[in-house]
Amino acid sequence: MRCPRCGFKNPEGARFCNQCGTRLAEIYKEEGQRRRIAVIFADISGFTPLSEKLDPEEVKDIIDRCLRQMADVIYKYEGYIDKFIGDCVMALFGAPIAHEDDPLRATLASLELMEVIKRFNQEQGLNLALSIGINYGLVATGDLGRPGEYTVMGDAVNLAQRLQYKAPRGKIYVSASVYEQTHKEILYRRLGSIRVKGKKEKVLVYIPVKVRRTYSLRKIEELPLVGREEELKDLVETFSHVKKGQGQVVAVVGPAGIGKSKLTYEFKKLLPKKLFLIEGRGIEYQKKASYRVLKQLLKDLIKIDESDSEKSADKKFTTFFKKLNAPHLTKGLSFIRYFLSLPLSPDDRTRFESMKPNDRMRLLNEAIRSFLLVLSSKAPIVFILEDCHWIDTETVNFMCEFAEYIGKRPIMLTILHRSEFSIGTPARLKYFHRINLKPLSPANSTLLLYDILRCKKIDPKLISLLLKKSGRIPFYIHELATNLLNSGLIQIDHNVAILNKGTTALLPRTLNELIMTRVDKLNTDLRQIVDIASVIGDEFSVSILEHLLNLGPALKRYLSTLTQSGFIRPLRKSTKADTQEEKYTFSHTLTREAIYNSLLNRVKKDYHKKVGYAIESVYSNNLSEYYDTLANHFLVGGEDEKAIEYLEKAGDRKKELYLNTEAIKLYERALELLNHKPAPDRMVRIYEKLGHLFELVGQYQKARQAYNKMGDWGSKNPISKARSLIALANVLINQGLFDPALDRLTHAQKVLGRKSQLPKKETKVVLANILRLECWIYRIKGMTSRAEQKGQEAISLIKQIKHWYNYPELKRALEMAYIPLAIVYSMKGEYDKAIKLLEDTLFIAEELGDRRALGHAYNNLGTIYRAQGRFNQAIDAYNKKLKISEELGDKSGIGIASCNLGNAYRIMGNYNKAITLLETYLKIAEELGDKHGVGQANVNLGIVYWTKGEYQRSIKSFEKYLKISEQLGDKRGIAVALGNLAEVYESKFEHKKALELLQKYHHMSQELGDKMGVANASFGLGYIYTETGQLKSAERHLQEAQKIYEAVGNKIAIGNVYNAIGYLKFNQGMLEQALFYTKKALALGHETKASEIEVNGFLNLGRIYLAQGLVKKSTENFTRAIRIARKLKYKRLLADAHFEYGRSLKLNKVADNRLIKKNLLNALKIYKILKLKTRISQVNRLLRPETKSCT
Repeated sequence: MRCPRCGFKNPEGARFCNQCGTRLAEIYKEEGQRRRIAVIFADISGFTPLSEKLDPEEVKDIIDRCLRQMADVIYKYEGYIDKFIGDCVMALFGAPIAHEDDPLRATLASLELMEVIKRFNQEQGLNLALSIGINYGLVATGDLGRPGEYTVMGDAVNLAQRLQYKAPRGKIYVSASVYEQTHKEILYRRLGSIRVKGKKEKVLVYIPVKVRRTYSLRKIEELPLVGREEELKDLVETFSHVKKGQGQVVAVVGPAGIGKSKLTYEFKKLLPKKLFLIEGRGIEYQKKASYRVLKQLLKDLIKIDESDSEKSADKKFTTFFKKLNAPHLTKGLSFIRYFLSLPLSPDDRTRFESMKPNDRMRLLNEAIRSFLLVLSSKAPIVFILEDCHWIDTETVNFMCEFAEYIGKRPIMLTILHRSEFSIGTPARLKYFHRINLKPLSPANSTLLLYDILRCKKIDPKLISLLLKKSGRIPFYIHELATNLLNSGLIQIDHNVAILNKGTTALLPRTLNELIMTRVDKLNTDLRQIVDIASVIGDEFSVSILEHLLNLGPALKRYLSTLTQSGFIRPLRKSTKADTQEEKYTFSHTLTREAIYNSLLNRVKKDYHKKVGYAIESVYSNNLSEYYDTLANHFLVGGEDEKAIEYLEKAGDRKKELYLNTEAIKLYERALELLNHKPAPDRMVRIYEKLGHLFELVGQYQKARQAYNKMGDWGSKNPISKARSLIALANVLINQGLFDPALDRLTHAQKVLGRKSQLPKKETKVVLANILRLECWIYRIKGMTSRAEQKGQEAISLIKQIKHWYNYPELKRALEMAYIPLAIVYSMKGEYDKAIKLLEDTLFIAEELGDRRALGHAYNNLGTIYRAQGRFNQAIDAYNKKLKISEELGDKSGIGIASCNLGNAYRIMGNYNKAITLLETYLKIAEELGDKHGVGQANVNLGIVYWTKGEYQRSIKSFEKYLKISEQLGDKRGIAVALGNLAEVYESKFEHKKALELLQKYHHMSQELGDKMGVANASFGLGYIYTETGQLKSAERHLQEAQKIYEAVGNKIAIGNVYNAIGYLKFNQGMLEQALFYTKKALALGHETKASEIEVNGFLNLGRIYLAQGLVKKSTENFTRAIRIARKLKYKRLLADAHFEYGRSLKLNKVADNRLIKKNLLNALKIYKILKLKTRISQVNRLLRPETKSCT
């Protein structure tokens, strides 16, 4: 019993082939059928001369070898060898196993047989030849009197034999019926009509000349579109709007197999030639490969292929954009070059390296968007994105954002996805609509069945069964019907299709089973190809298969066979003019899933490993595009070392793209694997990256855990251990935990001090970073002398290294050390020293090409100029910071510059501009998910609203800052928020509430060791106690504040406290001391150009001089205070100035009622706007006419 699939001769009665496992029992037990099949007769000539020269046994051996090679060709195309008749082979295509393209298989096999004979002659030194005849027609099948065997009979067989007899040596004669079935795939020469034995009429004959394609054009995509006419009309109508410049977004939605791809396939055939058709598809296992689909869309558009060298890809890119002729895109092209991993100029590379990853990607998205919009001005663009549910998140996000820009452009965005997927924001656009595909109606399902089975009538019971099994889903209908037909379970007799009796139990129960019944019929090579392809993924390249399979030229033939069988379809075919890599995809995702899930776990593991190594080899020049893919293959393949390597690299790539959450997951997965095979250096590196990411997203507790782990694994390496402690200290600083941060830095110094043989430069850099952070902490804590000492030590440490200026890493460490020391000098009022350090920072940053550091230096310069009252220079410096940030696309930097500009305009009294700038900062911080930035924006907005007298808005902003600080665990932030809220409540004369908040602020600052916080709280408490007449408590707190401020050297703070002490002394009746402190305050106000100090100082002088009876001098000072307050546009301060002037005049009984009333009414007007009830009441009491008692 010979197997029809592989030709192996099995024992009689065998149920399965012992060679390939094909089921035999059902094939051979049938009583007979009528089938349309293709029959080959191939006769070998040229053996007669051999018989005269060689021994008969030698001749037999040669014939056997030749026939075996011919048989291999027949079996390759899944033909069945009916018999050998002497030197002739009779082969069948379509029985006992049918295919939808049997005539093509027979013709391809015949052409290949000719090649086999040529090779055999060359190898053996012979002159054999074949003559072949092929016919296609109806035959009777069965054992036909030969039990256990299988053969066919009929006129179709006879004609094939007669054609072979007529064919000359080396020729193939093909009947008209074969020609009709194959002329699209095979180029023929028409021979004409000839007479053959047994036929009255002449027979038309064709000779195959050349293969046009090795797969049938009749694929699933080219079956008639059934039941989707309305949906197709919808797409065509949508495109008609696009042609008019009205952009459209359309989602084609439905379950797997419903016909989404088929519908868009038919739609594409109706599109005009003059447009840009851009197609992409999601692949399940590459869903996490960031920007994969967007990158592929651009590469396909520009015709850049993975196999292109860097030079070739660069040339294609340059040529494409030169032809596009869009000069205004020039600036954005460098971003697209970067995205596609093409060469960059040194300037562009430096600029990109200076950018923050999220800003770089934001500007990249803008560049791609601009490019596509420009492209649409040349011709309409139609995007078709298949399997959108598997497209990477970044591409989906880009397309969602891009959709908002196409409303007035000739762009159509067509999205295909399953029902459970949500497209998000585009669904809310006016020009969006959805096409929901549902199962076909029974009538349309029946029409599709008729087309598949190609008969005039189908048994109603068979229709009912097929529709029930398939759920009326087109792909299932096609797979089920085709499979049953090819398996012989459906019989077509007299153009009527029926289900063979007793075969219902053999029907597949599930779709997977249905698919696998077809897969199981593939020969060994074909099965291995689809198995490996299923592991590679939905899309697979010929290059990878060639690397993995030692099949040589046969691979492409096998791929053609799989294509014609409907398992796969070509995505991209290579031509001489197009060097793009050849790629295929499975005809349906479900096919790939079924094959992949059928593999044994050990086989999957082995294939994943091999695929990983193949990708490394084939795409070695562009490996960064495959980090996620490689990580997945090596992970499943059990190659932990490789998996860890690519998980880390993929994490780095995600981090670079500012995809922090995904990067965290990848690093954590790498660490899970490393726990089984610890590698300390690698674990230190990954935990450091992980900690940094947790810091960025504000998860400080997790950041601390990561850095602690980093320290544990780096315990034997002093530099790694010290770096972990520095990182921990930085997190603690962000949380306002200064003393614990100092403990970590002290520990880090001790760790480095234990080893004397450490690398000098690296150790010095680490030590300088420790000192730099200590400088920062001591400055916050108000210990300016200590801070200054640490800052100077950090700088000295770097400069001690010989020729330090030749080492970029040392110069970078130095510029980082300059900034905190400059801030210390600024606090002390030593502005020249601060400016000198920042100018040195600017110089180093320019030398290194470090634009980001340059921006930081300008930002700090602006802050110093602002402290000096040099507002125009401050604004100029902040604008430089802003410009650099915009050039770098540094959104965070833009926000910080906007914040500082806002503060400068606030001090200058331009509150509306200040609010606009601070709201810009708030918006940016919210977009970036920067909680700390959101807090800073709110606290600064709160200060503006407080200054304007909008106290409720101010409280709301400060409370937001308080809540964010609590969420971040930022204790210093919590303390500052309490202090800010206290100031507002004090302004509203809610002294009890203000005192409660200030006491909490004071207590928290003491706990934190924050001396400036303690001083600020004491200052506030002292002021309120003065206002409420608790003068001893006031004196104690103001003296504490004075002591700290003077130790710190903060001149503005000292000026404020001197004014407060002057006011206290006035209330104590110590006018000379009051005058002494007030004049000292005014001197500092003048030096620092702090207008608020001047207003309060002049108010103090007005009170003092009036109490001394010096009315003229008093009036001069009150007037100066009012004039400055009015210029500042500080409502509360202006109202207080009027109030103090009027009240002081009345209390000192100065007989100028008109002046008293004028000032009190001016104050009352503002207090009413500010809704300050206490002050309103006080003013009203002062305005009441005094009554004289009767005597």
